[in-house]
Amino acid sequence: MALVESPRAKLPDLGQRGDSIVPVVEAFQALGIRVSRDAITQLRGGTTSGAEIARAVAAAEIIARGDVSSKNMFYKEYGVLGITKREKRTGDRSKGFVFRGLKRTMLNELGVTGENLGNLVKALRIDLFYTPADQLGISFPANYRETVEAYLKDLGKRKNKQKAEEIARKWGKSKTVRNFNGIILNQPREIVAAWTPYEMEPIRTLATNRLNHHSPPTPFDRMVLMGVDGNRLDQAVMERIKEDIGVNISRQIIDSYRALLMGRIKINAQKLD
Repeated sequence: MALVESPRAKLPDLGQRGDSIVPVVEAFQALGIRVSRDAITQLRGGTTSGAEIARAVAAAEIIARGDVSSKNMFYKEYGVLGITKREKRTGDRSKGFVFRGLKRTMLNELGVTGENLGNLVKALRIDLFYTPADQLGISFPANYRETVEAYLKDLGKRKNKQKAEEIARKWGKSKTVRNFNGIILNQPREIVAAWTPYEMEPIRTLATNRLNHHSPPTPFDRMVLMGVDGNRLDQAVMERIKEDIGVNISRQIIDSYRALLMGRIKINAQKLD
């Protein structure tokens, strides 16, 4: 496999205070690294630590390398653990999986906080929304549809028949991975929590498949790392998600997902560096 030259090795000279900023911005852009004029001005004047530029460089290196295996290793581990920890409901009529307490059961073994895990799971659903069908694998969409159908069937057997029917109507218009994640991201917390045990198997399958194909970045990975239409601000990403999916997300979700992409959440000792 051909090696990709790291952008870090050819960063442009920032120049001195008073020099034109335009050539510096353009030189960064030529490397696929978008840095604001304000950041360069502040760095020259000694009023910033350069954290924005450092983050941009790290993000560009990940894109150039074309490998987000740290993310897929985490989600594979999450899926495997979820499959072993989830429990079927008991009784004459199957009502699917028990979802209350599942997240708490998994936290100790994953080594992340409840907030971080919640952020990363929501980010995964956003990632699935933006991933084109041809990047999901040949069998994944069909298996995902079966999982969704099982979830809706079981949901209707509980006290959520009306909600199950509402979701089924929306799902029936387009039985795609994208459509379902757009739907589930806009549901009440309990309905989303009830879906969580079901998605463990698809998550494990997808993460394993991505690892087997060298973990190339997805459209959402690129959005979080490189920004939207040249705008690196997290607010731009949040606004795009609101526009496309209709859901408001917090900046913490972007922060957690970026940390995962950059390898700052580790398998087996998954704590932020």
